[in-house]
Amino acid sequence: MGLLYGALITFIPTIKSSLPAPLTALLSSPVPDTPVTEPPAERTAAEPPSKRDRKLWKLNFSAMKRKLLGRSAKAPGADGGVLLYGYYQMNDQKWAALRQLKEEVDARPELRRHAREVQHELTELTLLRFLEVSYWRVEKDGDAGPRLVDVIARTVEWRDQMGAVAMAPAAVRAPAAAGKLYVRGADRQGRPVIHFRPAREHAPFDVAANTRLVVYTLERALRAMPPGQSRFAVVVDCAGFTLGNFPPVAYIKEEGNFPPVAYMKEEGSFPPVAYIKEARLAVTGALDASLGVMMNHYPMRLGYVRIVNAGRGLNFFWKIIASMLQERTTKKISFLGGPATCDALLSELPPQALPDTICGTDTWTYDVDQYLF
Repeated sequence: MGLLYGALITFIPTIKSSLPAPLTALLSSPVPDTPVTEPPAERTAAEPPSKRDRKLWKLNFSAMKRKLLGRSAKAPGADGGVLLYGYYQMNDQKWAALRQLKEEVDARPELRRHAREVQHELTELTLLRFLEVSYWRVEKDGDAGPRLVDVIARTVEWRDQMGAVAMAPAAVRAPAAAGKLYVRGADRQGRPVIHFRPAREHAPFDVAANTRLVVYTLERALRAMPPGQSRFAVVVDCAGFTLGNFPPVAYIKEEGNFPPVAYMKEEGSFPPVAYIKEARLAVTGALDASLGVMMNHYPMRLGYVRIVNAGRGLNFFWKIIASMLQERTTKKISFLGGPATCDALLSELPPQALPDTICGTDTWTYDVDQYLF
């Protein structure tokens, strides 16, 4: 190190003498003292933020939005349009519907205020879900139904009456005791999984209690969603299911709208048309506690439903249920059976999200107090 320093001291004068005169003078001039910069004066409260500050705030907000959503809110679509929130392929008609719905919601400040009180923010993504379920129609079709903003207002009012967000676990302990409906695990896309075991339903069927359990379960699934995910999955295990413990049957028997099992055995496996009509009306009333809640107040939240271990007893009721659903909903529902059941399930759900009784590795035993409290 000393030799290197000595060499530099020896050769620097030689190098300096060989440089042009202007450069030699520049190197020989003393370095001026660094001026002291006065700190910027603090901005007064009345002074608006600078253009630079506004730009930084905008960048920080965009970064936070991407982090919360797990993806860019707007991205190029497949057809060159805009893919909104990674899902909605927008076009001129959809943009116009979204703008119109925003204007109608903004024109009713009491609606937004009430929505905030029940913790149901009417974000752009929320409005998009309502638009999707209404096939992007904001206005009612003649006298066929209410305007979409009125549908949203009804949902906000319903959430207030149900106490959806603040529902106490104790309020659903009785219907949840058997473990027929609960949230556990997530699929490979991060969707929370709702497990439904209809064999654990027993008469009498309490519609009000069942409605509370459905709402509690859906809200719990929503809270379990990771950023960027807005839908849940449902796995229905029909093992042990019989007509005697299917919820609508208990309700129908209680109301006297369905022929007794002895009559069905005597006359055949399918009741006459008159009884089918009666059964459909009764089932409609009972299913309003579950399917109606999800379709009316949780639009476009369902990712898919996978049904396993379904016996013949479900066929009749599935035909009734399917007739009440939109085609795009029935396409999300599939019955799995045979040797390919596990392959189909495990292609969408990891083994730890499934009980060990249906292709999974989860050995957890349901305990109502442990689950709720």
